[in-house]
Amino acid sequence: DPKTKLPVDDLYKLICVYSEKQLARNPNWISCCNTKSCKYGVLLKLNESEKEIVCENCGKKQTVKKKAEFDEGFKEMLKSGKIRECPKCKFAHMKDKGLCNVLQCGKCKMWWNWRTREMDNTQKGLKAKARANKTLWEPGELEYQMKLQRDDPAAFKHLLESNGIKYDPNYVRGR
Repeated sequence: DPKTKLPVDDLYKLICVYSEKQLARNPNWISCCNTKSCKYGVLLKLNESEKEIVCENCGKKQTVKKKAEFDEGFKEMLKSGKIRECPKCKFAHMKDKGLCNVLQCGKCKMWWNWRTREMDNTQKGLKAKARANKTLWEPGELEYQMKLQRDDPAAFKHLLESNGIKYDPNYVRGR
């Protein structure tokens, strides 16, 4: 239907805006240092921290570097344990209140235990170890989750789904 199709110019603009937003979120994307007149940049490989380039758009020769510094607030949260690093790849994570200690790294996909930092290739295997060692839950977390499920099912479902967990009304928590 021609009435519902997006004109080519509008589609191009949409793709450009989407791409810019995605690149801005990528820690490996380094913008051209000639930012006043150039929106181009370069994607560094994971193992690269700096690279000599000539911008393909403006022709400026430059050294691009990954920003490795964290702000003081981030450092404090890391020091206090509110943010913890994946034991395998060091990717930073925060755990929502009401979730068990077994989580999957958003970067390397390894399953790890928030409290013990034990790792496993599967959620099931790590949860079994955590249950046996009584490290699956922080004090009060399971009770919080069960109360939330009972008193505010919509908020409970949102908690699960915002953390990549599919809601199953038949699953019994705490086993």
